[in-house]
This record gives sequence, structure tokens and C-alpha cells, in this order.
Amino acid sequence: MQSGVARKNSDTMSLRDKSYFWLKKQIITNALPAGTLIDDTEIARSLGVSRTPMREAIRLLHSQGYLEVLPRKATRVAFLQISDMRHVYQLITALEVQAVTLLVTGRPGEAIIAPLRQAVADMHRAETGDLYDWHAGDERFHRGLVELCGNPRIASVAMEHRDFVQRAHLVALRLRAVTKRSTEFHGELVDLIAEGNVAGAVANHLGQRNRMENDLISAVERAGLTAL
Repeated sequence: MQSGVARKNSDTMSLRDKSYFWLKKQIITNALPAGTLIDDTEIARSLGVSRTPMREAIRLLHSQGYLEVLPRKATRVAFLQISDMRHVYQLITALEVQAVTLLVTGRPGEAIIAPLRQAVADMHRAETGDLYDWHAGDERFHRGLVELCGNPRIASVAMEHRDFVQRAHLVALRLRAVTKRSTEFHGELVDLIAEGNVAGAVANHLGQRNRMENDLISAVERAGLTAL
């Protein structure tokens, strides 16, 4: 009997996770933009799951700030306030700067930092092309920093917050032109990591993160937006 209950709970969690990750992806890629009402019955039907795991997924996404509950139990994709966006950026900056410190201190060889160099190369190729290709390279670069730092807790928290701000980040990027200098800063950081230059790497990344935060949020404010 106990094994049957355990198996049922495991199956339910699996279906909840399927619902959770599908719905989260739709939100962070703006396939479901802020303000979109969530029809849990229709989504559950399209995913081939019951409403129970879908509702569990919705409760989890609500607790994480992706969804908000309206009167009469309606649920919609939450708007991200500009002030919240800045706060998340500041948290990510703190985590990434610490990740850079740990990474440089570990003196990684070229084989380890090869994914970072590849991400920069992809960003260079995309500078005059598709914004989303540039963003994809940039995202791989920043996620690579925390993945390679050797601290899985930093990586886990940083990844979750990068996910959370992703949809607003994409909107903000459209309001700001991609600059060649931004890509160059990423390349310079990789060189500093390879050299084992802790102070130089930290200064580079902190400066780059602060500039990006200010440029993106300023672009959003100039557009007259208060939430994304």
C-alpha cells in the first residue's frame, strides 16, 4: 500500500513538473505576456494532464512571482515592476561577481572556459543580425559564469533569478541597441579569467553589469513604461 501511494505521489509530481516547466517557459519567453489570463483547464487539456497537477504548478509559479491571482480566482501572468527588475538585476550582479571571483581563483584552463569564449564569438556574429541570437549568446555566457564557479548554490539562485527577469530583459533589450563594446567587455572578461587576474575580472564584470542595468532600465523608463 505504501509503495502504491509513493508511486502515485511520484507520478503526480512528475505531471506537476511537466506543467510547471511548460508554463514557466511560456512566461519567460513572452509567449504568454504579462497580463495574459491563464486558462488552467485548456492548458491541462493541451498537455494531456489533469487539472490537479496544473493547479499545483500554478500555485508554485504564483509563489515565485510569475503569476498573480485576481478577484474571483482568475489567474494572470504577473507584471514585473521596474523597481523589482532593478532589485533582481542587483542580486544577479552580486552573485555573478562572486562567481567570477571563485572562477578566477580556481585558475581554469582553456578547456574549462571554452564555452565562455564560444558564447562571445556567437555574440560577435550576431551583433548586426538577430537580437535574439545575440541575447542567446549573452545568456549562455552569464549562465556559464555561475555554472563554472564551483558553488552550486550560487548557480542555483542565480539561474532562478535570471529566469524570473528573462521576459522583462527581452523587452528591455528591444528598446536598446546592442553595442559592439558590450560584447567586447565579455571577451575581455574571459581573457582576465584566463590570466588569473582577480581584481581586473571583478572590476570588468561589476562595471559591465552596472552599465547594462542602468542602460536597460533607462531605456524602459524613456519608453514611458512602469512595468513589463
